[in-house]
Amino acid sequence: MADNPRNKLTTVDILLYLRERLIDAREKNDVSTLQNLAVFFDMIWDLVNTKRIQGGIGRILENLENSAYDSIQGVGWKSTIPSEEEIISALNRE
Repeated sequence: MADNPRNKLTTVDILLYLRERLIDAREKNDVSTLQNLAVFFDMIWDLVNTKRIQGGIGRILENLENSAYDSIQGVGWKSTIPSEEEIISALNRE
């Protein structure tokens, strides 16, 4: 069976999906989803540190996590959600 790259789930796909969930949860003020996302971003961040992965993924995860926590605290304007282009660019350089 031939390997089809369009059928692969990538880190970029996952982070773009989570970014959309974050934006949606912020718009709906869905604190439960924001808390789950913040914990999930923190777990991914721990994995990145454990594996000693270098590059732009750390900055992307930090911004996503900060945005989730800031939104929970009612100061969503305080942090920046990375754009789709930033995520794609940061992860494609690695």
